[in-house]
Amino acid sequence: MLKNMYAIGSSLLYSSQISINVYGQNVANASTPGYRRRTVNNEAMPYINEGGYEIGTGVDVQSLCRRFDNFLAAQQRQKGGDNSMWEALNGNLSAMDNLFKDSDSKGLTKAMMDFWGDWQKLCEDPDTPATRTSLLGKSETFFKMIRSRYEDMQSQTRMIEKSIAQETAKANSIMKRLAAINRDITQGLNVDELKDERDLLLGKLSKIVDIRTSEKSNNQMEVMLRTGQTLVSGTSSYELKFEDPKVINSVLDGSSFKDSLYFKGSSNHEYTVECISGGPTDGSGGAAKFRVSTDGGKTWLKNSDGTEKVFTADGNSNRIKVDGIEIWFGSANDSTSPATTNLGKGDKFVVKPKSNLYWYKNSSSSEDITPRGDSLDRLGGGSLAGLLKARDKYIGSYSKKIDAFAKSLIWEVNYAHSQGAGRKHFTSLLGTYQAEKTNVPIADSKLPFADRIKAGNFSIAVYNSSTGDNVVNKSIDFSSINPPGIASFDPAQHSLEDVRDAINASFPGQVTASIDNGKLQLSAASGMSFSFAGDTSGLLAGLGVNTFVSGSGADDIKLNPMVKADNDYICAGHVNGAGEVNEGDNTVAKVLAALEDKKVPFFMEGDSTSSTFQHYLSDLVASVGADAAAADSSRVSTKAQLKYLDEQQESVGGVNIKEEMIRMKQAQQNYQNASKMIQIANDMYDTLLALK
Repeated sequence: MLKNMYAIGSSLLYSSQISINVYGQNVANASTPGYRRRTVNNEAMPYINEGGYEIGTGVDVQSLCRRFDNFLAAQQRQKGGDNSMWEALNGNLSAMDNLFKDSDSKGLTKAMMDFWGDWQKLCEDPDTPATRTSLLGKSETFFKMIRSRYEDMQSQTRMIEKSIAQETAKANSIMKRLAAINRDITQGLNVDELKDERDLLLGKLSKIVDIRTSEKSNNQMEVMLRTGQTLVSGTSSYELKFEDPKVINSVLDGSSFKDSLYFKGSSNHEYTVECISGGPTDGSGGAAKFRVSTDGGKTWLKNSDGTEKVFTADGNSNRIKVDGIEIWFGSANDSTSPATTNLGKGDKFVVKPKSNLYWYKNSSSSEDITPRGDSLDRLGGGSLAGLLKARDKYIGSYSKKIDAFAKSLIWEVNYAHSQGAGRKHFTSLLGTYQAEKTNVPIADSKLPFADRIKAGNFSIAVYNSSTGDNVVNKSIDFSSINPPGIASFDPAQHSLEDVRDAINASFPGQVTASIDNGKLQLSAASGMSFSFAGDTSGLLAGLGVNTFVSGSGADDIKLNPMVKADNDYICAGHVNGAGEVNEGDNTVAKVLAALEDKKVPFFMEGDSTSSTFQHYLSDLVASVGADAAAADSSRVSTKAQLKYLDEQQESVGGVNIKEEMIRMKQAQQNYQNASKMIQIANDMYDTLLALK
């Protein structure tokens, strides 16, 4: 019996020592990131039968338990990824909201109202220099603000892409360490410490990409993306890469094509190019034909009549415009040299015009996991999803919209202005837009606004510089230009060289037309000057002749240098039927002022809408604000949910120093009681010895 008391006391001493060490370790690591509380699981040792009675034999330390709820952890990771995504979106969309936020005294809307307002003032007072100077100042402010907004968005995009690269590097580093932990954890040493580190790393990784985990029987953790791509398996880790725009070739086995497809431009879309017939890539009648899809081959781009759009394969000198990019075929090592091999029917190419995120299974096998905003989105949460969506779905869309706004503004203003006359006639004039090709129809010349030029004609009025008298006022005659018999201009038939020749044939000895580096140059003969007397084709606006604005989009919209240098070239009036420009004439100024309330088309990557400039800009500002508010609301909501889950996990495995100190005191008390128990047993033993 006394021997049993010694055993009970000894086991309690041992259990108490273990408990004091464990609870002391908890207190020491209360502020250690990722540390989970340990507890001691005790159980009664087996009873023995002595003298017909069941006698206890003490306490045994069954196990040390790491307090952690794996079910809660899975929820934490999912909600942490959601919150991280909304944090990334909110930060970037808030910046956009601040960029577009207007007030009564400043902002893009106010600048636009001032711009239209000064055109209205020009209607009321077309000849006063101060009115014209004010218009130039308001125009410069407006155009500069458009450029600034666009550049700020491009700058934000560059910052986002830098962050994507950094987050990708962090994810790869975490994945490598998780694979190393899987290796170390199977050795059975410091398992709980390794699990602490692993769960901390999994939490960090889930805030970068949306992950799912599966713990194996050997304590190793397998980590996957939500869509199944493996990130960590056993002691191996895979890799994520953020790569530049590229083309992925997918030619059929047996295809003779050994060259490359090239592209120029940027777009939020991904393009699948599929050859529907084989052949060379020289644009000839026998050249290969292809179709294009923006949804991975589910549907194909169509013509306005609903038929499938078919393109003819060609080289660098005849690049094919497809939606927001240009496509051509060239040699394998030089985009400017013609391809020397033929395409085969069924050959495919995937054009990725933006930097994308890829999951690499091995060095030669990768998969694009960039979110596309559809039901097959490959990243559902995490900072990378938020950053990529901010870049493509939101800021990319805003950039396209502000660019479409600028393009329509430039075109509409220039179309009206180019038909008018200023307070001075011209002696020489150089267009602001350059045609890449001067010997092909204007429709194929690669002029920035070639697609808006239509069939029609324009007129030139020539004056005697000394007297100011009108010498001639007539339309350009294209009858002598090939093909003969067509009096009016046709963008599908006439090239820039044809335009030059037609002007020279129409005004011999009066106005000379030439081409300077792809731009139309007009010069009056000595003692003469000229103005423009209307244009039904838009050719003058398309060539940047007699225009108010230069540039072709939001990135380069500016005042025409000619107008900026001399406000007498602002066209408020027009050339009347007698070839005169009357003082006080405000005909064109009224047309320009009326643009404020006119519905005009806005084109954006194959899509178009019609609205006033005011409504279009208001809708854009409102959508930016709504997107930012929605992101902030989701951020706040997911943060609250994550906080609740964190608190639940903390209640399971977090260290409460007061509670741990109580447990230590209890263990200390047990230790003292065990000592007393052993002392009592000693005293009893001494008494028994004394009786002998």
